[in-house]
Amino acid sequence: MSKVIDKYKRFVADEKEMSAYNERDTFLYGQAAMLQYERAEGKKEGIEIGFQKGIEKGIEQGIEQGEINKAKTIALNLKNINISIEDISKITGLSIEEIKNL
Repeated sequence: MSKVIDKYKRFVADEKEMSAYNERDTFLYGQAAMLQYERAEGKKEGIEIGFQKGIEKGIEQGIEQGEINKAKTIALNLKNINISIEDISKITGLSIEEIKNL
């Protein structure tokens, strides 16, 4: 153990080695800080992209649901004026089962 202590004392006493050690330590600290910052920025960017994609998907689903509701409204109106279910299906694109359930 005394050899280790002696080696440490010589290392600490050598200004050139201590300066190199401190420079390296500062560099590694800077690298770690930069990596942490870049990770945080990457997470922010990922969240923003995910949020935008979610909005786009929601809009698409809303449009699709609106078209389905429109087709069902048309089908119901046609059904109420006694158009055949087969013809309603051809006109609206809805299945015969969907039309029967209206």
